[in-house]
Amino acid sequence: MEDFNKALNYSFLLLKYRARSRNEIISRLKRKGYALAVREKIVDYLEENNYINDEEFAHLFVSYSLEKGWGPVRIDFNLKRLGISLQLRKQVLKENSAYNDKVREIIERKLEYYKIRKPSLPAPKIWQKIVMHLMRKGFDYKVINQEMENLGVNRFEDK
Repeated sequence: MEDFNKALNYSFLLLKYRARSRNEIISRLKRKGYALAVREKIVDYLEENNYINDEEFAHLFVSYSLEKGWGPVRIDFNLKRLGISLQLRKQVLKENSAYNDKVREIIERKLEYYKIRKPSLPAPKIWQKIVMHLMRKGFDYKVINQEMENLGVNRFEDK
């Protein structure tokens, strides 16, 4: 019973800082050395009392990640790392369709930056830099290319 109370207090401490997934709580308790039975009881208690909910966590994580400018590939990778199931990851990522808007916003911001800060940079180099930036953020090349074309950014012509 003492282990249960200590583990529960530790779990609440973790949840005090930010929402956590079921898998995160289990792995943190395991790292602290709590027995499997205690870990399972803690997670069951937290789920029953709605302290943890993987679906809510996934929605919060996607919203937060989009605010940071991350794309669906990177968000999916991080959700997988946090122990969210494939089915839930697909569902949450499909529900949020603001990726194209985010790509467009980042492209416009980067074009403005290069126009003001580096006006001598040739268009193909600007195009390459923007595409690589967005791919590192986790956006799909096809979406990036489509949005660049929609904005009239040609990769081979100087403006």
